[in-house]
Amino acid sequence: MPSSATSSPPASPPLFPAWLVAGTVVTSGVWALLYHSQRTSILAAGAIVALMLLVLAIVARVTSQAPPWSVGHDVWLALPVIVVHLAVSYAAIPIATAILPLVGEQAAALVATATTQWSPMVVALLSALLVAPMEEEFWRGTMQPRLGQVVDHADRPGDRVRGRVSWRAILATTGVFCLFHVPTGNIALVGASLLGGIAWGWLHARTEGMVAPVLAHGTWTAAMALFPPI
Repeated sequence: MPSSATSSPPASPPLFPAWLVAGTVVTSGVWALLYHSQRTSILAAGAIVALMLLVLAIVARVTSQAPPWSVGHDVWLALPVIVVHLAVSYAAIPIATAILPLVGEQAAALVATATTQWSPMVVALLSALLVAPMEEEFWRGTMQPRLGQVVDHADRPGDRVRGRVSWRAILATTGVFCLFHVPTGNIALVGASLLGGIAWGWLHARTEGMVAPVLAHGTWTAAMALFPPI
């Protein structure tokens, strides 16, 4: 006897908030304008953009479109990720420069511009303690769970990501992270976003918190300012 019950159609993936898309695009445009402006230092430009991203992250939390803030567990994992990430970065930039000299030129120009008005130590401290945490709150704390909700077809941010590493969410966030920096025209910066997005994204998913990716991001940024690979 056939069953009268009808199977429900598969749930469609949740829509990504339009306001968050618009805010990210606008902030990327502001980042490009400030990056190419001769009146604004790279450090100031980075701080302004990071503050804009933080505002978007706060709005997402206020409207319950981001998971609760969490310290996370296994924060010690930041250490091996930092070591591997720095090793890959210091090896990748010379190799990329040998293939495409423009990469080295842009990387050197970025560091030189950042440390022209401020000492490398000041740039390292402000980047690690101010810029990196604000950026991570948006990219890993807000964007990654939201994109994970879409690509994993979860009902709420982090539903099917919690307790395991969602590489779809990490790669989707990393892709957007890279695209965000494309308007600057700096190949080295886009490449750094690729490596950083994967490293910090994995840390956020694995530790289920913000402390590990913030530590890793801040340390990497400080190292690039104090000991540039070019």
